[in-house]
Amino acid sequence: LGKGVLDWKDVRRVMVDRSFIPSIVNFNSAKINNKIRSTLKKKYMSNPDFNFESVNKASRACGPLCKWVIAQVSYSEILHSVKPLRDEVSVLQNKAEELSNQSSELENTIIELEDRIQ
Repeated sequence: LGKGVLDWKDVRRVMVDRSFIPSIVNFNSAKINNKIRSTLKKKYMSNPDFNFESVNKASRACGPLCKWVIAQVSYSEILHSVKPLRDEVSVLQNKAEELSNQSSELENTIIELEDRIQ
């Protein structure tokens, strides 16, 4: 959430801030790039105690937050892996629209030519 490394006192201060919950709700997972994902995995997720059960025992407020972080990292991996497919779909949709327009033009030309013949 852009707060950097915080000690426990700072974490509690951030969590009680009025903007904290809206920042969680409106968080954009697409902004988690490979570098951030790698850092999160190395620094936090590689720790066997970084899971809902362990964190929730230490802090009932942070347990769900831990679960949320894990879900966001996982979701960002999925977004990253399907991005090339989404880009390809977009290109194919544009091409399909272009071909549809060409088809309509050709059909109109055929109708005009048939009308001239009669």
